[in-house]
Parts: sequence; structure tokens; C-alpha cells
Amino acid sequence: MNASAWLDFQEVGKVTGQDRCGSFTTPVAVRPASLTVGGAPPAPSGCAVEDRAFAVRLRQVFGGPLALARRVDDVTLDLRNADGDSVAVRLLWPEGLFERRWLVRETYVGDALGPGIVARNQVYFVFHRDGTVTGRFGCNDFATTAEFRGETVIMPGPRRTTDRTCSKELMEQEARLRTLTRSPTFRYVVLRHTDVSLIETPESLDTNGWALQLAPGGAR
Repeated sequence: MNASAWLDFQEVGKVTGQDRCGSFTTPVAVRPASLTVGGAPPAPSGCAVEDRAFAVRLRQVFGGPLALARRVDDVTLDLRNADGDSVAVRLLWPEGLFERRWLVRETYVGDALGPGIVARNQVYFVFHRDGTVTGRFGCNDFATTAEFRGETVIMPGPRRTTDRTCSKELMEQEARLRTLTRSPTFRYVVLRHTDVSLIETPESLDTNGWALQLAPGGAR
């Protein structure tokens, strides 16, 4: 599925979605091996022809009952409707993404493992539902914002919100992490269903790319 199309299944019996022509909300009933979508509204006519064709097809596939055809891995499912049409869906947000600490476990530069993380429990991000992000790079706190768009997150370089002086090791780590995260656009990948996410540059893990591996800590 194109990264510009996503669905958010909520606990209150509804699903919100976004495709190339806009957003929609519709009822949904979720069962262990199937789900039934109430039917998305027709795609708006004001978008480009190619985008509207994609949106129309997507909304048709997700109208009515969908059976679990195949579990590809921990985060990817193949769903099939009554007409035999299939669609692959991939988990974009790990369970418990918001309002908890996501500890930076590892850094990568290209294919190589980066320097080890000092004071691991004090190096973290907290994503809030209002779009703000807070955290710490080991010594000082930081704040920024995050806008999730499919597999992309727009997150301007974190700005420091405290002015503490720590050990040389921690200050060097903080400077390094601030440099790594100054790019505003990242691609993120959920590696497992509930506990680990990877945030990386759009160039992926090439010679110029870098990545942060995040794991859940606890409540903020």
C-alpha cells in the first residue's frame, strides 16, 4: 500500500483513514480473524485523476467484511474481501506509541553500529498525542514537534530546554545525537508488534544514512 494511505483502528468501533484524496471516518467491527468496515464515503472528485482512481479502489476494497488471508510477519497482514481482492496492511504505529518513554538503544551510521549509548535510561523520546515531543539526550532535556504522515515523520531538530553541564562523555553524546537528529524528515519502521521502532533518514542505511533504534521504557 502506498505510504500516503493509512488506517487508524480505534477502540471506540471506528476507523479513520487517509488516502491520496483526503481523510474519512467510518464504523468498524474487529474480530480475531476478520473485520467489517462500514464503508468509506466516496472519494472526492477534486483530486488528480490518478490519485482519485487509487482512492476509489482503496475505499472499495475496504467496504464490507475483510478476512485475514495471511499473517506475513508480526507487523504485516494480508486481508481479502468477499470479491477476492487482497490488500496488505502494515503496522505503522507500535502499541503504546504515545505518552511513554522510548529509549534510544542503539545508533547506526550506514551499516555500522554507532557509539554505545551512555546513561541509557536518560536518553529517550516521548511522543505526545498533541503532536509535541519531549525527551533527553543524557544530560539536557529537549522539545520538538512530530507530524506523522504514513511511514514518514516530520520532526524538526530538537531544541534544548535546559542548560545543565554534565560529564564530558555525556556532553559529547548529547552533541552527537543533536547532530544526528537535526534533519526534519525521517522514515520510521516498526520492527516488532509492540516494543521496538526504528527511526531513520529517508536515504535509509546507506553510507550517508543514520538510524536510531528505540525501545519502550515506561511511563513518562
